[in-house]
Amino acid sequence: MGESLKRQNIPRRKILLDDVPSPFLLPDEAAVFLRLDERTLANYRSNKTGPVYRKHGGSICYHRDDLREWSTITAAKM
Repeated sequence: MGESLKRQNIPRRKILLDDVPSPFLLPDEAAVFLRLDERTLANYRSNKTGPVYRKHGGSICYHRDDLREWSTITAAKM
């Protein structure tokens, strides 16, 4: 198929996955972002006291904005 596109001079779209960083972080990345131990973050998740998370294809992911919001709310309570 790729060869037929070249012969027809049809431009192919370039996928720019690496040019735009994902706003989603895996649990180990989220823990670093929040300066927490990964196990602490897992405990928060288990106790439903941590930041909002979602599952993408079975993997737990955190959105950067949700982490910032949770951090701000948590800091305000102290």
